[in-house]
Amino acid sequence: MTNSKFRRILVKSSEWKIEFEIESFYDNPHIEACTRALEIKLKSSESLEISPAMISTCIETNESLTINTYRILQNGSFWKVAEILRNSVLKDYEIDLREEPISNYK
Repeated sequence: MTNSKFRRILVKSSEWKIEFEIESFYDNPHIEACTRALEIKLKSSESLEISPAMISTCIETNESLTINTYRILQNGSFWKVAEILRNSVLKDYEIDLREEPISNYK
């Protein structure tokens, strides 16, 4: 059983998914889980396909958010990768991820 001081968050991208137990003191455990997921994936892979958005779901509440990957890369200090993703999406879809919100949270 998960301790109430933690929230279980499942992070999914186009090619992978990872589950975390995130401490409850974070303002937004979804952002923390997505940041940890990208840190793990970027540090453990020479080649990684990064989609412009990730889905983060709280296992206990089934609350799901769509998360802007560009913002998460910035949060994790992966500035160069963030700009590569931004420029790719801007070129292919004419969407500037820098102008988009971090999530669809209302």
